[in-house]
Amino acid sequence: MIPKKTYTLNLTNPVDQNHFVEQKSLSEQLDEVLPNINGGYLIITGFPGSGKSTSLTMYFDALSSSIYEVFRYYCFVGVNDNAQRMRVQAASLRANLLSEFQRRYPYVLKRRFDYSERNFHECLAALAKFFVDHGRRFIIFLDGLDHAERLESEIRETVISALPADVPEGVTIVVGTQELHKWPHFLKRARECPDSHIKMPLFSEAETGDYLENKRGISGLTYADIVELHKKSEGLPLYLRYAAEIIISSESLIHAIASLTPASGGDIRNYYGLLWEEFERVGMADTKHLCVVMACMRFSVHRDEFYKIAALNRSAFENAYKCICHLLRDSEDRLTVFHNSFREFVINQVPNDWVKEIKINICTFLKDNKDSPRWFNHIFRCCYDAEDYLYILNEVNEGFVDRALLHCRPSSEILDAIHWAVEAAFNQKDIVQLSRLGVLKYRTGERLEYNLNRVRLADALLALGREQDVITFAYSPEANHWLVESHTSLAVMYRLAEVGKFELGRQLFDVFINEFRGVDSDNADDERLQVIGLARCLGIYEDKQARPLRWLAQFNFSPGILEEQDIYVSAYIPHLDAYIDTLVKFGFTDKWNRLKRVKRIFPSRLVKYLLIRAFARHNLINELRTVVSEYWEQEQPSNNVELAFYAAKVGMPVSEVTAIAGHIEAPRISAPDYIPRSDPMLRRCVYAFTIVAYEGNEEAYKNLIASVGIDRTLWNSALRRVCQEFCVNRFNKQHRIAA
Repeated sequence: MIPKKTYTLNLTNPVDQNHFVEQKSLSEQLDEVLPNINGGYLIITGFPGSGKSTSLTMYFDALSSSIYEVFRYYCFVGVNDNAQRMRVQAASLRANLLSEFQRRYPYVLKRRFDYSERNFHECLAALAKFFVDHGRRFIIFLDGLDHAERLESEIRETVISALPADVPEGVTIVVGTQELHKWPHFLKRARECPDSHIKMPLFSEAETGDYLENKRGISGLTYADIVELHKKSEGLPLYLRYAAEIIISSESLIHAIASLTPASGGDIRNYYGLLWEEFERVGMADTKHLCVVMACMRFSVHRDEFYKIAALNRSAFENAYKCICHLLRDSEDRLTVFHNSFREFVINQVPNDWVKEIKINICTFLKDNKDSPRWFNHIFRCCYDAEDYLYILNEVNEGFVDRALLHCRPSSEILDAIHWAVEAAFNQKDIVQLSRLGVLKYRTGERLEYNLNRVRLADALLALGREQDVITFAYSPEANHWLVESHTSLAVMYRLAEVGKFELGRQLFDVFINEFRGVDSDNADDERLQVIGLARCLGIYEDKQARPLRWLAQFNFSPGILEEQDIYVSAYIPHLDAYIDTLVKFGFTDKWNRLKRVKRIFPSRLVKYLLIRAFARHNLINELRTVVSEYWEQEQPSNNVELAFYAAKVGMPVSEVTAIAGHIEAPRISAPDYIPRSDPMLRRCVYAFTIVAYEGNEEAYKNLIASVGIDRTLWNSALRRVCQEFCVNRFNKQHRIAA
């Protein structure tokens, strides 16, 4: 049995929609081939940078859900993904796919927490039969198989070994990859069959023009320019991205196009090769050095940090940087390699001692920033690559775990550090250290799994105003991925709105929505809390309302045993209440005004009543007066002391308050035998006492005082306290004013 938490990964591949151009020939081929592959593999191969991952992700996002159900797994999602080794493991593939199978089809699959190889094949067969019986098909989209092959020498069982040789009817496994050196026999058969193999097409001339002019906003391009750029790129999207960066930063369009080195054969590695030859030919050793530095770094850096690690003088650094900046990604002033193909090319071009020297410089940079988030995240992998095993073994101990927890580092990061320490001890053949680390790993695992409640930690830190600490352990900016369960991430985003950090909250919410695959819980209370949390965040960060309201409308909850009964609302909809309360709390006037017109998704009367409660809760008297008056005119309610209480609060005429309240029953003189926590008896007393005081009827007031009684019991004392606060004081005040 494999603990699923150990292998939980982000199963999305973020696509920059602003720069995406659909490769229509690929879509047409997939539309033609997919219906004919039932119970087999479809292989899509292409050069690095040809747009396989991006195009296939977008295609399967848009695929009709009435015919197909798509499950996906990415062996590679980014150049600085710390989970890269985990992604290519067979156990990770099984755990993540099984988790998604079970989340979507819990009524079909029985063994929910069994992530074994045997159960994987059994679930595959069971789902296949279910889909065939319902006239549908399901697709497993597996991308980046070539990354798994590269790590086969380091990992005992990669994703390739987990693939089934016989795919059951009703299932199609779509594999996106570069050419493999060793194809498994069942994939080789599909690769060699023209009906189950698609070679990734490159951009047409029109698509090249669309990308450069419409997606990158390059103006002034003539038809001849586009033809020339298409000829140099041969339609390779990654090359065109590099070319666009050069053109945008250049003062002369003609000169920029003329200076571009072509990518012969549509292979970006040929472009890198010609560029590297140019660096060597004109003696640009500093430029090559910067390429190696960036290729060796597994994290993003500011430009000044890049300069410090490179250890060049400022003039040499700036000149070299200009030559390679188009190969980098600059996101919010943080630099990283744009595409992994560049990293792999550069590492293969230079001797190992050069690479090791630069890795030592990177380690030194990280060591100078000990206990920083970047140190925790990267130092041990970097030291392992630099063969600085002694540093790892000296640092990774129980004290390190304590410091990591004090700095709110994620569990995966702590366990990853222990993993590299074990690898270092193994390389040193140090049995004593291996024994120590074995005990540390076991105790730390138990501590993280059973003794550390991340949700409560997040709640405590948020209450203390330490939002940044929570974000540190909850979110990875480099992987652009939430590291914690949805309950915690939703609480973080809501708290950010409370402290006014709406822009950061919106960015994190976009990441959350991109990763969100539905509410996943076996516990009804937990499911309700997740939906309520999401309702609040939708109210804050989602501008449109129709889709969020339709999504919320699909949930039906039952009140908990200890929840107070709501006798004035026709339905129990805590998630709608949370959504409306959020709109009112944060002052989204346009949104809650539009809510008044809702009739079909939720009953109009219910929406208006929840609005009344939200205005009362946040003491917005003017808005409350307006909406209570509207509700009274449209619905003419009666026997509702809660609404009458709100009407009295905003100063409506006594006659209207009395009509809304209807007959008010006096409280019982003697205590009931048992009052459930769910019984709103005392709340009704508060409403009733307030209304009697507001009406100013002396006879009703005297009857109420008599009903409270003078007995010295806990029940009568409680009633007298409520009566004194909400009735006597107000009644006397009104009479003094009248006098």
